[in-house]
Amino acid sequence: MNNLNDTFGLDVVLDVGGLTTGASATDLKFASAMRYVIDGKWYNKASGTFPLTAIATAVLGTAEAMVVGLWLNATATGTVNVNHGEIISTNDLTNGTIILDLPPLRSGEALAGLARISTNSATTFTPGTTAPTAVTVAFTDTMHMPTRGFTAAS
Repeated sequence: MNNLNDTFGLDVVLDVGGLTTGASATDLKFASAMRYVIDGKWYNKASGTFPLTAIATAVLGTAEAMVVGLWLNATATGTVNVNHGEIISTNDLTNGTIILDLPPLRSGEALAGLARISTNSATTFTPGTTAPTAVTVAFTDTMHMPTRGFTAAS
């Protein structure tokens, strides 16, 4: 049996990018350069910042949460694309009645990181406008999409 057959179309990130808040109040950044593979081809992404304005319609009200996916595409510079999962109530998450869904997969792109963003009962969040430091953000560097969403404990 040839195990290489299972890797056709593989889209993975091979280095930890060090996802964190960016230099600007409305940016995120990768602190380190990354090597990644899309459909069997090697690419490199330099460290740098990127705005969250691409998901500006994903406004969180008070006591809400979502997971943002940060994807690298097959270009010479490794353009970062952003999408998000369903917006849910943090109360439902805390009570264990729902999990925080992951963003949908993107064809031909490698998932470099996830940012779990949540507000409390007194704050809201507008991507590209509200500083990520004004709300609760948990960063996860990824190689590929995890198999399940986040719970209150994860």
